[in-house]
Amino acid sequence: MDVIKKMRPGVPGTKRLLAKYGDQLVCVRYRHDKQNQRRVTTIELIVDEGFYLPERNTSRFLDFKNNNRNVYIRIDYNESELRRIVKCAGGKWEPNNKRWILRYREAEKLKLCERIEEIENG
Repeated sequence: MDVIKKMRPGVPGTKRLLAKYGDQLVCVRYRHDKQNQRRVTTIELIVDEGFYLPERNTSRFLDFKNNNRNVYIRIDYNESELRRIVKCAGGKWEPNNKRWILRYREAEKLKLCERIEEIENG
């Protein structure tokens, strides 16, 4: 089903649902089912709320969760098989930093996250 319209509560087309669900209503979506030739209205509701306190000292690792980010991987000289595997996964040798560069998602697939290192520039 394709989304035709996505609307915030309170705009015309959502007032009846806003009256029914109140502050729990997050958004209203109108979808088009081409196969069955019908329009479907869906809503998003808040069903639970609570306090959230993020863990401390995790901010420097948040960028690692970006799967497209390049990360530095430490591979020792005698680990030739691992070097071959990283190279096949798209890794490239960075001679200035003496580390391999690889996308985070590939490092995660190869279970190399514990080998990720940050290199200080300068």
